Amino acid sequence: MAKSQTTVPDPEGAALPGPPSANPPPAIGGWSIVRLLGRGGIGSVYLAQRGGRRAALKLVPRAAAPDGDWVARFRRESQIMAQLRHPHLVELYEHGEEERWLWLAMEYIPGGDLASYVRRRGRLLEREACVLVQGCAAGLLALHERGLIHRDVKPENVFLVLVPQGPPLPKVGDLGMARCVSGADRMTLSGCAVGTPAYMAPEQVRGQTDLDARVDVYGLGATLFTLLAGRPPFAGDTPYVVAHAVLSEPTPDVRRYNPQVSAAMSALIAAAMAKERAARHPDLRAFLADLERVAQGLAPLHGSGAAPPRSDRPLASAALPAPRSVPADDGLPWAALLRLGVPAALLLALLTGLAWWVERAVEPPPVVAPAAPAPAASAAPPIAVQQDAYGPFVRLPLAETVCELRWCPPGEFVMGSPPDEPGRSATETPHRVRLTRGFWILAHEVSYAQFEALLPRGLDVDPALPVGDLSYEQCLAWLQRFNQLHPGLGARLPSEAEWEYACRAGSSGPFAIEAPPVVCRVPAILAAWERGGLFAAENAWLLDPDHPALRAQPVRSGALNAWGLAHMHGNVAEWCADRWDGETPYDGSARQDPLEQRGALQAIRGGSWLHPLAAARSAARAAQDPALGRPWLGFRFVVPGGTQPHWPPR
Repeated sequence: MAKSQTTVPDPEGAALPGPPSANPPPAIGGWSIVRLLGRGGIGSVYLAQRGGRRAALKLVPRAAAPDGDWVARFRRESQIMAQLRHPHLVELYEHGEEERWLWLAMEYIPGGDLASYVRRRGRLLEREACVLVQGCAAGLLALHERGLIHRDVKPENVFLVLVPQGPPLPKVGDLGMARCVSGADRMTLSGCAVGTPAYMAPEQVRGQTDLDARVDVYGLGATLFTLLAGRPPFAGDTPYVVAHAVLSEPTPDVRRYNPQVSAAMSALIAAAMAKERAARHPDLRAFLADLERVAQGLAPLHGSGAAPPRSDRPLASAALPAPRSVPADDGLPWAALLRLGVPAALLLALLTGLAWWVERAVEPPPVVAPAAPAPAASAAPPIAVQQDAYGPFVRLPLAETVCELRWCPPGEFVMGSPPDEPGRSATETPHRVRLTRGFWILAHEVSYAQFEALLPRGLDVDPALPVGDLSYEQCLAWLQRFNQLHPGLGARLPSEAEWEYACRAGSSGPFAIEAPPVVCRVPAILAAWERGGLFAAENAWLLDPDHPALRAQPVRSGALNAWGLAHMHGNVAEWCADRWDGETPYDGSARQDPLEQRGALQAIRGGSWLHPLAAARSAARAAQDPALGRPWLGFRFVVPGGTQPHWPPR
């Protein structure tokens, strides 16, 4: 997807595409300009400040306004938007005009846009995509009720407010400013950056002037497609190539790029993106109703309710029938068509359509290659248990990488922290835990190279770094693939008890290593933690996402604990198998092989490069919505064993 060129900027973007604009004044409307954030077609966006309040300030030179009608509409729509307040719309604080400038001061959202979120995460889970698009639809519905339509709904125009222990809050932006004019210029003016035609309804691409709410239904359907497929529904080298595809090519089935999408969701997207607007949902209320049904596992009501056939899937060449002659009574042969008076031009069109269909049918699909099949047991060399100063370990091959697993023997320990431990939480009530079976645990976090070997996302990331930004379900999906390659191991996420036991490695203090862990030591981020916890810290980090001290280190770096495990303290936090509400403390009673099953959140351990030192203690606990990933959150896995370090485990 193209880099964001929208009203509220993507703070991750270093490049600032777009034409240079006139030099802005140091202040306008009482807002002091801090720095440039991004450029659009005829305006630029700046971070501005007035008193203690920040804003995204959109400046449009009067000389760049297409005509007087455009300026009049700018004033009218700005007045409407300034009166509109909705949790899923970017708030417009105020607007004004000076001698050379038209300006808008809007809510500044440093959490990034939805396009950046998909670039980091890859394809989203259906449940998460539903939640995000439902919020967008609710915001747009409020806009429609005021007599406006957006006309440029796309992932780059949806901005995410980070919420602690919850899904990000989507807000639709680029409202009421630099709107595309009617007619042929619709694709080339300010709101229409390169890539936008992929989300434009066909009637909008054709330049029709009688647009209505169904263009936003189409845009939401195309956005939903992108969240689930990891790519827009139509792509091309230029906006004109994309626009031609929107007009002439059938909408692809989203399951072509993500086979895990349900048939109901595929049908919903097909209805929302119907070429003829009469076949789409009539308004956003109908779209929202169908989206809620799909989220509940029901078929959508609008349209046929059936998923479109996967006609764009490739056909194996062996399945194509051999050429044969067509007898006179077999259907309607070409001679019969001519005898019936079918014009030659129509016949040529039929032949052209047939050739197009065959070409579409046999083109290779841009799908992720499946994981390599598990090797036959006889072909795999035996895995030997080795020994070093840290204890027993084994090395399992995984594509071009190696998974080193360290042995943790069965035993007892005190889980939690004593009352006098600095930085402790009230949820860490100390209690005795007995683990009756030993287990093998990955010596470091799962790396990008290891994750990509089984579930490739195509991200341009150093393969030695720990993988991050994964939901709990994505970790389980990777482990399922791993277990297919290594049948019988039963690899899984560790329980909290197993994780803390392995982290401590026989120690009883806050940390099991003497070297400093990879945690946050940036004063501004630590101050944000003090003020508002994780939410404030993430927002403070997003103001400077390239800070050299705020990043993970390679998985095989750092100090090892007594059992040879790296980065149990800091670097990236790690998912655990326990469900926990994030509030209820241990009850203090002795436990055997415990696995918490309380609440809807998932336990995470270890702290990260964004967390303060206290969050990286052996006993420190946290919880996270299992549907959400975070850049600072990864995982490692365990393989259950017995009382001795045998391999295969028994």
